[in-house]
Amino acid sequence: MHRAWHGKVSNSIIAPGVYVGKEVQIRDSILLPNVKIHKGSDIHKTIVGENAEIMRNCVVGVEGRVPPNQEGITVIEDNHILSEGSVIEAGETIYRACPFGKGEK
Repeated sequence: MHRAWHGKVSNSIIAPGVYVGKEVQIRDSILLPNVKIHKGSDIHKTIVGENAEIMRNCVVGVEGRVPPNQEGITVIEDNHILSEGSVIEAGETIYRACPFGKGEK
């Protein structure tokens, strides 16, 4: 599988089959196989599950909102589709049934 990266990726682990759209920033994160991150999204300290999709202009792992003594790692469950323009605070776990996304494909 090949990777398609059009945005900026730093200090992150990116599995095969991942798509990173234009104007995307990914920092200190882990993207599992076949993840799609669409244009304009900002991903920070996040584990994105296999086959998950983050639509345009999402902000995941919002910096500066982490309670004291917490790591602030955000988790997006496998197969989740995060709706366009969603903002997810650091340390949250997003499940497929969560109202921030469209659920399973």
